Parts: sequence; C-alpha cells; structure tokens
Amino acid sequence: MRILAGNALTGFRARHRIPFGLPEAVLALLLLVIEFVLVSEPVTLASILCAVAGVALVLTAPRWPLASAVLTLPFVAASSYVAADAATYAVFFVLIIIEVVTASGLAAVGLALALVHTALVMVDFATMTVDSDPVVVTVTLVLLSTGYFVGRNRLAQALNNAALRRSLADSQRLQRIGLARELHDSVATSLTGVVMRSQALELTVGDRADPEVVEGLRDISRSSRQALEQLRTMLRLLSSDSADTGADSAGPPPSLRDSLETSTRELRAHGLRVRSHVSLPRASREPVVDLQALSRILTEMTANAAKHSPDHAEVWLSCRVNAGNSVTVSMVNPVSDSAGADPALTSDLGMGSMVARAHTAGGELVAGPVNRDHGSGGPQLWRTAVTLPIVGGDVSPPTSP
Repeated sequence: MRILAGNALTGFRARHRIPFGLPEAVLALLLLVIEFVLVSEPVTLASILCAVAGVALVLTAPRWPLASAVLTLPFVAASSYVAADAATYAVFFVLIIIEVVTASGLAAVGLALALVHTALVMVDFATMTVDSDPVVVTVTLVLLSTGYFVGRNRLAQALNNAALRRSLADSQRLQRIGLARELHDSVATSLTGVVMRSQALELTVGDRADPEVVEGLRDISRSSRQALEQLRTMLRLLSSDSADTGADSAGPPPSLRDSLETSTRELRAHGLRVRSHVSLPRASREPVVDLQALSRILTEMTANAAKHSPDHAEVWLSCRVNAGNSVTVSMVNPVSDSAGADPALTSDLGMGSMVARAHTAGGELVAGPVNRDHGSGGPQLWRTAVTLPIVGGDVSPPTSP
C-alpha cells in the first residue's frame, strides 16, 4: 500500500507540482517561530532542542515515515519533561507527522499514533503523574484525528490518481495493439504482395529486358523489402510495452552514398533527368551523420520531386561538406503548373515530418521556391535542403567523384 501511494505521489508529473511534504515543512517552521514568540516560559536550551527536533521529524517524515512515527514517542516524552509549553506545541508537531505518515500509505500507523499520543497527553513526565482532564483529552483526540483524516484523504486521492493512470495506460496500449493489427492486415499484407510480385518479375524478365528495367525492378524489390522491414519494426514497437524492443531489427541504414545513388535511380525511373554534384571524401572517410534521419528525409525529398515535377524535367541533386562540421544535401526540381496531383500520393504531412526529423537529428531543413535571375520564364523551381551535423569532428577534405 505504501509503495503504491508513494508511486502515485512521486509519479505525478504536473509542471508546477508541489513536492510531497513541502507544505508540512513550511508549517512546522512557522510553528517553531510561533512557539518562541508566544512562549510564556523562559526559553532554554532544552526547549530549543525539543522544538528543533519537532521540525526535524517533520522534515524526515516524507522520506522515512515509519522511523519518524516511532521517534515521536521519545520526542513527546522529552518535550513534556522540559516544559508545559513545549509539550503543548509538541502535539501540533505530532499532528503534522500523523498527516504525513498517513498520506505516505501507513494509514494504520497514523491511526495508532493518534490514539497513542492522545493517551500520552495525560502523562506529565516531569512529575510522573497522570492528568485525565476530559477536555484536554477530547481536544487532543480531535486535533490528532484531524491530521489522520486529512492524510487519509490525500492517500485516497493518490490511489485514485494511480488507478486512473493505469487505466489510461491500458487504454493506450489497447489502442496501439489495435492500430498494429490494422496496419498488419492492410499495409503489411499489401507490401508483402509487392515484394513477391517484384521478385517474380525479376525472375521472369531475366537478362533479356532493358538493363534500366531490370535495375528498376530491383530497386522496387529492395525499397519494398526495406519498407516492409521498417513497418514490421514499427508494429513490434506498437505491440510492445518496451520502447527499445526491436529497434535495430531493420538493420543499419544505408550509407550516405548509397542513399544518394538510390534517390538518383528513383528519379530516373520516373522519367526525370538528374544532374548531381556530390562532393564527399573517399568512402573510407565518409562523414558520419544521422544516416537513419538522412535516409528518411532524402526518400521524402525524392518522392516530392517525382510527384510535382513535369514529365522529363531536370532535377539537381547536390551534397557537400560544410567546413568539416556538417553535411548539406539539397534537391532542386521544377514544379508542374498542373494541379492534377493524385490525392492518393499527396498527404501534406511529408514536409512536417522532414522538418521534425532534421531538428531531432540536430540539424535543420529549409524548403521553398527558388527566385530565378532570368525572369519568370519556365516552371517554378522548388529547393529542399537539409543540413545535419557531423558526428566526431572534422573529416578529410572533400573530393568530387
């Protein structure tokens, strides 16, 4: 019970949440000041030590509630032995401790403290006599019971919040599992069919077809297999409670050169002419960037160029190293004036996804129309450029292949 309540109290992540035990600590310090301002007896070292001990017990109660509860017994006895005023204020310190102990999950201990200290208030440890004044006993019992019920109410709220969070987590997990099933039964099944058909076509055409057709079929087969592996990785993540399950099952991302070559072949497969300028060091010294993010961004850039460029248009693809600390990949393509884009191929989500991936990788992405110097003739040009930082410092000077 105590562990559950502690998790409920410490696990609540509201932005301006008040730490557990802070209001009680402030109240204990205020009580300390009031005790020495309004005390009717001379202030002695013993009374100061008793008051400080009361504050210390309140401060330690949120972390060690059981130990603080046990130490209240000698604390009250010592306060009663020192002076009557110290014993009176000790009851209020005990009230605060009872509230903290009960709210921590030790409700039975809090109730026992309220009853035990109600009985102890009748004992004068200085004279070792018993005073059973019913008024004093009743007032003490009401005060200590108030602390117990306040703590019990806080405990009930913490348990209710924990139950709500568990219910929300279970609901979200069921939604993820349902989404994974839908994706598996629809998208994964369709991609599996694409992989199988492309492999069958590769075997059918053999070496008799145009090399560009064969290479295009291989690209389709390779891309669909990669998409299927990535989708299955996502499905495993959606169906699992662990955030890192299967994170590397799709294999390492392609290298920077491989990603650029794949984009070039993809653009040419759509009937576009590609003019590329790649300025990179030799393969063994290729700059290390977030290849996963760059591969996804470059795939989206290629798809956008293929969707929006006129037939047989020219696309400019470039890659360069910037002063040894970042890599910039840019793509410029003309934009068709026709508005008849297939709605099934356009979702308007790609740009936001590319920007988010670039920011997550520590880089930036800019996209927009290019202002032509020679007037407004010809189709409008659109430029998309992503800059990602190099991991591990400088690289050797770039050389054009």
